[in-house]
Amino acid sequence: MPAVIWTALSLFVALETRGSAGVTSEVRVGRAPVAWGAPAQNTIAWTTVPSLSLFAFDAVKSLSLSYTPRVLVREPNIERRFRAIILHQATLQGFARLSPKVTSSLAATGAVGELDYSAWQQVLGNSGPNVPRTNRLAQAGAQGRVEIQATRTLTIENEARAFVWAPLSTQTQAAAEPIPGQTSFVLARQTTLGLQTSLLRQLSRRSRGIAAVDGAYYRSTAGLRVFTITPSVGFTHLFGTQGTISAALGLTIARDVGTPSPLGGPDESRVVPASNVRVANMLMGGAGGRRLEAELNASTAYFVDPVLGRGRLRGLVLARMRAVFSHDWNAALEVSASTSLMKNPLLLSTVPTVDPTMQQVMQYPYETQIVALLPVRWQPSPNYTVEMGLRYIERGPHLRAPGFSLRERETWAYVLGTAL
Repeated sequence: MPAVIWTALSLFVALETRGSAGVTSEVRVGRAPVAWGAPAQNTIAWTTVPSLSLFAFDAVKSLSLSYTPRVLVREPNIERRFRAIILHQATLQGFARLSPKVTSSLAATGAVGELDYSAWQQVLGNSGPNVPRTNRLAQAGAQGRVEIQATRTLTIENEARAFVWAPLSTQTQAAAEPIPGQTSFVLARQTTLGLQTSLLRQLSRRSRGIAAVDGAYYRSTAGLRVFTITPSVGFTHLFGTQGTISAALGLTIARDVGTPSPLGGPDESRVVPASNVRVANMLMGGAGGRRLEAELNASTAYFVDPVLGRGRLRGLVLARMRAVFSHDWNAALEVSASTSLMKNPLLLSTVPTVDPTMQQVMQYPYETQIVALLPVRWQPSPNYTVEMGLRYIERGPHLRAPGFSLRERETWAYVLGTAL
């Protein structure tokens, strides 16, 4: 690690260097729980993310270093006292053209500090609906990529990735008091490693075929040890003036090499389908940049929930409509729904709760989520953006869980501004 740091510093000194600064700030009001599973309350939250970046570059390589702390003030909150919490985040990215036909890139990320549940999905790279009762975290990751233009029509892409995250504490003293309906998931220290090789063949001017193999290893101190390999084939085709259709089909073969999960289920080994279909097109266009765009995406994938420490087959459907009124104004409507496609729901071994009547429902972790977004954006220049809109989120257990219903709801109105 010191060698990497010194190499990066020497490049910043040797290359042409520039810097930039910016800030993104959001104020939102609505109703939401202070923690996963708690009742919704009237809530106001203010998030500010300043950014400081340094760029170094020449004709064949570039390097960037950025620091983006996330500052959150939320009332009410799980600690039951008013204060700001900060998550420190840093990113180092590099790109190099090794030869006329070979390029490489590398990205390293790190984060440490405090955060509330609304940032967990971003930090963990977790698109599942569950979040642990952990408010301090350390995270590090790296991703490398090499792209080889083997022939005029064949490209080979190789990618390696590694991520580690660990809780620094499970909950504050104030948060240790029971919260009605709160499922107490404790985040384990986790490691994810992955390799992927893709072959991209240009079939025609508007079509491209893809064959890929992805391998991954998931490990956590909670006992999860899973190897996965996913071979897949697919294509992308351009149609009309701005239309795109893409599809991929494969299989994920998961092999459990760890101890049985405390959540039940002795074995994570399984074979599940991996698929994705996406269609995007401009439905209409007009003078002054006016246009209406639409996108539909449906996929199935093997998903390892980093909170529950279980692998599940999950389905996702997303529909998006975007209207561009001018070069400055646009609005969108996005609706997505995801759920587990496994035959049976996950069942927790124990669920602490204050309200005994919730015992049956809260035995099942959340496996279903519906999200609706309605943003309206004004961008008077490339350096300034103002966005306002609505967010709506519903969560619930597996569709076949006894007494199924969408039990947890968030509704937000927000205003967000970005200046670079």
